[in-house]
Amino acid sequence: TASDPFFQKANTIIAGPGLKKEDLQFPFRELINKKIPMVIDAGAISLAKENQLGPHILLTPHLGEFQNLTDQKFSRESEIWTALRQ
Repeated sequence: TASDPFFQKANTIIAGPGLKKEDLQFPFRELINKKIPMVIDAGAISLAKENQLGPHILLTPHLGEFQNLTDQKFSRESEIWTALRQ
């Protein structure tokens, strides 16, 4: 849980690289509620879709992850910028 001493000492959390969907058993909701800086990448990006995120969260999706996150299809990464502005 987020009360684990490891998470209590953390100044920043990076979640995602190397994770598979079945690995995502950590207390994501508790961690984003702590309001400490968090980078969400790769396998953990799917968790962002299910949760309200704040300004302390940085998402780093590639094109395929962004498409899954938004349920939209893009031909090029440049099209993402248009979607983000909207």
